[in-house]
Amino acid sequence: MGYGPQLYELITNPMRRKQRVNLVKGARVWSSLRLRDEHPTIVLDMQYVFDGQHEREYSISKQLQYCISENLYSLRPLPLILSNVPNNENGRCYTEKVLGSWSGDHQHQTILPDVEKVSPRAAVRKATGKTKSKIVYISRHANRVLDGPLNADAYVLCASFDNNRESILAAKNQKIE
Repeated sequence: MGYGPQLYELITNPMRRKQRVNLVKGARVWSSLRLRDEHPTIVLDMQYVFDGQHEREYSISKQLQYCISENLYSLRPLPLILSNVPNNENGRCYTEKVLGSWSGDHQHQTILPDVEKVSPRAAVRKATGKTKSKIVYISRHANRVLDGPLNADAYVLCASFDNNRESILAAKNQKIE
């Protein structure tokens, strides 16, 4: 017995009110934004996305859409920030492509990530209002691993394939541990 296109996937009722679903998701995101001291902020560092390789940009944009979608559907969504997005035509087109899939009916009820053109440290400072925040840059090439509870104010993820250790370089340049 299988349901849905990939079997064992629940098919939701198509008659369900989309407005109600958006209100519930929006209320969850709003509560996590109001309780920023209890939830860490997730910052996606976009500085290595805009290098002219369109296949990589497309692949990363699909991953960002999945990340944002999963965050919206989670029970405790985390505040998201896209940082180092250039303030030019290329940056605007990219964010419209990534965030544009949530346009349409009831768009005013969906809280999307903040898009900032500044560094991750400055974006966290602007979002939290704290002058000193504990920020952790997560890399697949890191020497240390996260162990125990997440006690930092913000976690930064490099939005790239990280083949050339871009995340290590970005963390060193921004003086983030």
